[in-house]
Amino acid sequence: MDIVDKLWQEGHIRSVDRHLARLLTDRFGGHDSLALLYALVSANTGDGHTCLDLAGVGDLPFYREYAGELNRLVEEDPASPAIGGPGDYLPLIRDGKRLYLHRYYQYETMIVHHLAARMKRHDGCPAPEQLRRAMTDYGYFPTNGGNDIDWQQVAAAMAALNNFAVISGGPGTGKTTTVAKVLGVLIRMGLVAPGRVAIAAPTGKAAVRLQEAIGKAKSKLGCDAIPDRTSTIHRLLGVIPGRPAFRHNRDNLLPVDLVIVDEVSMIDVALMARLLDAVPLRAKLVLLGDKDQLASVNPGSVFGDLCGAGDIDDFSPAAAALLTQATGFAVAAGKNVTPIQDHIVGLRRSYRYAAESRIGRLAGRINAGRAEEALQVFAQRGAGDAAFFPPAAMEEELGTLIRDHYGLYLREMEVEKIFAAFDRFRIFSAVRRGPYGIAGINSFVEKMLGRQGIIDPVGNASYHGRPIIVTRNDYSIRLFNGDTGIVLHDREEDRLLAFFPSPDGGFRKFPPSRLPEHETAFALTVHKAQGSEYDHVVVVLPPGNVPVVTRELIYTAITRARKSVTVFAEHGSFSEGVARQAKRMSGLRERLMRISREPDGCPAPF
Repeated sequence: MDIVDKLWQEGHIRSVDRHLARLLTDRFGGHDSLALLYALVSANTGDGHTCLDLAGVGDLPFYREYAGELNRLVEEDPASPAIGGPGDYLPLIRDGKRLYLHRYYQYETMIVHHLAARMKRHDGCPAPEQLRRAMTDYGYFPTNGGNDIDWQQVAAAMAALNNFAVISGGPGTGKTTTVAKVLGVLIRMGLVAPGRVAIAAPTGKAAVRLQEAIGKAKSKLGCDAIPDRTSTIHRLLGVIPGRPAFRHNRDNLLPVDLVIVDEVSMIDVALMARLLDAVPLRAKLVLLGDKDQLASVNPGSVFGDLCGAGDIDDFSPAAAALLTQATGFAVAAGKNVTPIQDHIVGLRRSYRYAAESRIGRLAGRINAGRAEEALQVFAQRGAGDAAFFPPAAMEEELGTLIRDHYGLYLREMEVEKIFAAFDRFRIFSAVRRGPYGIAGINSFVEKMLGRQGIIDPVGNASYHGRPIIVTRNDYSIRLFNGDTGIVLHDREEDRLLAFFPSPDGGFRKFPPSRLPEHETAFALTVHKAQGSEYDHVVVVLPPGNVPVVTRELIYTAITRARKSVTVFAEHGSFSEGVARQAKRMSGLRERLMRISREPDGCPAPF
């Protein structure tokens, strides 16, 4: 345990990792190398990985310092009574060169098992020619007379013809519009009952935004039967207060014919496994997201693994033929296509950003890893929709933005208008601590607004106008990590209450003392920003080489903006971040590809 203790003292691993290593060593025995192995598997889950890739120990941040021990660990091919193989019930599971904590191996296996089984089902699916006529007759996809493929129509057809579909696309590419059209077609064809549709997102904020988007699409399509009521995934599955389980599971399936889930990149491996466990195989499941966004805070990168299991928009000859029949477009077949690729469509065209929008061009260049070109976009003269400043300019330039935006929201009198005004602007940081972290920025904003008399934060843990974000789930009052609200003086009760938007369009109110753990939310981490959009966004990147600043993080932050984005960063740290891609250790992608090649399309039972 000497090396484990040293890693813990140096801050490379957590206390829980050290305790697990000691527990397993005491229970199953073993030398220092095994103790190190136990600690590293646990520590990796804390960094968002579902496993430890024994072939990739050289990627660990402290590899150079402990290269000898880590290399010996791999070369010795360690065996332990605590380590089993697939199907064993032991604390650790080894699958090839990957080592898992048992529960994360089980989560991955559950996901693969359910998806492999679901890909074989086509319950309640229309014939391709019938679907094509319906989409044309209802005016959802009128004949365009051109040869360019309408990928929204292809995505809609793929979702209608299968029990499982993945639609990936950046902001404004029409994912919500596409699923609204799928809903309209299937309902009007009598294949899906409106009352047996569930629409969900990972957070309350994302659920509210999804409901608004589907409501707008529904109005444009002129189909009142399209359901637009949304919920969080936790609410959909049915939280049991005081327990980690949900009411809906394999023994109590959701009473649905169609489930649509948005912002899937935010869903970790554990929640995805539980969601799939509760959706009947005969029901359709449509997953929406942006494969280029940050992965979930908790372990796993499910959406990225799904979209990475082969080239997007490469279809087998059989699937390409069906999609051609259903859309009229010449959908080409690819080579060596795995079955899961037949269920994934990528949307390319953005309807949010105009051709001259610098935000759209920034997103494209950042995604491609072209940092210098992105900096050139910032430097171009013209529309004021993108600006770049060095960190030294923060106090003056950020101060101006705070006065221009946060200085206005409390002038409104109605709760709805206060939220609408506040949600036009937000500040994001890559880190939590330090002058460039959310703690320092929130303090800066409070001092500025306090000096202007807009808020009164001095000596008040809760004050009128304080924006807050929940940081720990409270199942008893159904507030979850990531839910955002504002503390306001309630005129009816003549006291301060915390208001939280509800997907039904109203607000839920709680005394601040009743809230679970929470913090001020003028500034948020980029992870907490997922599922949200704002007119104006500020992105703060700390100077220096900061590993958490990655291409995915910068892309996610930039694309939260609808109208303008301002970045505070050093050119060097920005460029290093764009070049650095986040990599989650996971076996899900490989297992999806491997299992889908098996003759029956199904994995072995878990």
